[in-house]
Amino acid sequence: MINPSLFLFIGLAAAILYAIIFLCGTWLTRRNSKIMREGSCANSGVWNYDQTNIRRQDRLLDETRALDIIRTCEYGTLSMTDECGEAYGLPLNFVYDDSGCIYIHCAPEGRKLRAIRSHPLTSFSIVGDTHVISRKFTTNYESVILKCRAVTDLSELERRHALALLLEKYSPADKETGLTYIDKSFHRTEIIRLDIMAVSGKAKSISI
Repeated sequence: MINPSLFLFIGLAAAILYAIIFLCGTWLTRRNSKIMREGSCANSGVWNYDQTNIRRQDRLLDETRALDIIRTCEYGTLSMTDECGEAYGLPLNFVYDDSGCIYIHCAPEGRKLRAIRSHPLTSFSIVGDTHVISRKFTTNYESVILKCRAVTDLSELERRHALALLLEKYSPADKETGLTYIDKSFHRTEIIRLDIMAVSGKAKSISI
């Protein structure tokens, strides 16, 4: 006859083993989710394309074209408020991540970083195609303005992800050399992420 205590011991051991497996699975799931969040943007590519504040409603830029400008233009202007409350802006190279944010690289310290750590809300403007029409005293243009929240102190995983995107955009023919350069200069490179909150676009196109 089997001792009932043996059944109790086996049942208890099975329960403990199940609990361990469950806790390990939960931990792994949360860890992997965190890694994925750290390696991508916070807003998952969802923003508000808001044209309501543009006075000339006849000059609205199509959202598809606005996204194309964000993806392909070489530089944009970052406008900030610095730690002293003064306006501060400068043109910068950037790269758009299709998960919905912009990455900028810079030195590990400087006025730009001090500004956004004091006032993280920023504006980022990008100019598309332009053409001056002299005889009509006007200019055909495309422009996009992004309302953003700047984020610093990103994980190493996300910073390397951003640098790889910048390399792919600006030096795709020298990617192998660029990856080596990233490893050598990683310790002296900071990454700023601009989480896009709202976008508006404006354009003017008249016959020449």
